[in-house]
Amino acid sequence: MKRITMIAVGCGLTWASAMVGAVRLHGRLRAARVPSAEVAPPITAPCSSAAETVATEESVAEPVAESPADEDENLAAATSPRARILRLHPLEGPFAEPDAGAVEQEGNLELPPAGIDGLRRLNLGWSRDGALELLVLLSTATHEYGQPIVTESALPDPTWAAFDTRPIGDALVIAIGWGVTPARSFQYLACEHYTVVCQLGEGGVPSCAAPVLVARAPVCRRDGFGAGLPVAVPTIRRRSDYIGDLVLVDGVTFDPEQAAFSPVKPAAWNRKTSDFQAQELGPYTGIRAVRLLLKPRQTHLQLELSAARGEFVGRLRRSRRAGTIGWLGHWAKKGTLLIGWTVGVGVLDPPESTYAACEHDFVVCRMDPDDVPWCSDAVTLARTARCVEDEADLDEDLSAPTWAPDGSAFRIEGRRFRIDASRWKKP
Repeated sequence: MKRITMIAVGCGLTWASAMVGAVRLHGRLRAARVPSAEVAPPITAPCSSAAETVATEESVAEPVAESPADEDENLAAATSPRARILRLHPLEGPFAEPDAGAVEQEGNLELPPAGIDGLRRLNLGWSRDGALELLVLLSTATHEYGQPIVTESALPDPTWAAFDTRPIGDALVIAIGWGVTPARSFQYLACEHYTVVCQLGEGGVPSCAAPVLVARAPVCRRDGFGAGLPVAVPTIRRRSDYIGDLVLVDGVTFDPEQAAFSPVKPAAWNRKTSDFQAQELGPYTGIRAVRLLLKPRQTHLQLELSAARGEFVGRLRRSRRAGTIGWLGHWAKKGTLLIGWTVGVGVLDPPESTYAACEHDFVVCRMDPDDVPWCSDAVTLARTARCVEDEADLDEDLSAPTWAPDGSAFRIEGRRFRIDASRWKKP
């Protein structure tokens, strides 16, 4: 606004000077008895267009609600007068492990595995009736279905099982690892790695391709320090050297579009079946965990993201208000991850909590085709004039955003934003 005011004042002075000069010239011409001539009115278009150029931000389409959870149905598609542009930058990494240095403040988020429309939960189970049989359990809104994997009878009983997922088009690629926990260590050692590709078939019944064994430990045992594969769950990677949706798991390349799918039967439970903790499935972001931290003697927050290739780190601008990191949450849409947090004062521990949120902040991240996260700078949505315990003028958490269908624009707490990916290759 200062810049616009200066331009307007400058234009006003120019017009005023021109008019004064014209009046003086007209007086001199009359005194010299020279016939008067018409003086053209000042051209106002260049100045007014310059002021408009400074004030105008890009207009974007108003995000349209896709469901009642996104926004209420009264908001129709409209043109937003202004939207702030968020430019993405790559984070540093990958690093093998998270930063283990001293931390003054810290907030952590675990993101759910990615799913596809129609699948709610994913779990792993096993049973033994001579041979060891693993079970991939897929849950829809109404039923649970089981995809069996028959393995070697000589292998030990699983003490753990885990998985990772990645949507490729309409299919869900599932990478599975299972194994044992040695008696003298807490390290997970894998006996086998499998890959299963599933999709939602006719009538909402899941269909899966035949499971593929991609790795098996030569020896798998839990006595002593144990023996097995050191990687618990294999990483699912896109192959960027080919055109198409090829994926790479443990050195084995798959084309999900060429998979032969068969309907999966409802899960058959018996007294010999054991299962592990089921996990809810969410939208794909490529990010498994979020860590927001502040180190001693530092004023900038540090953002750490866990992804398939390892740990990535980015520095955020310093908060304009000193305080404690409070609530930390996230929302995802079409590969875009919005991470929000509050900064405030007071004690966080309930039931004696005196915490008052004084600032609402967020950052937006997306993965590129090389599985590297790109993030925006931190944005402050709201800030209180006074920051006092037990006197909260702001909510303790951020409001949920309203997304555009493709996840490239959103509205949150009355402000509109659009993601500029001009320097970033979309996956």
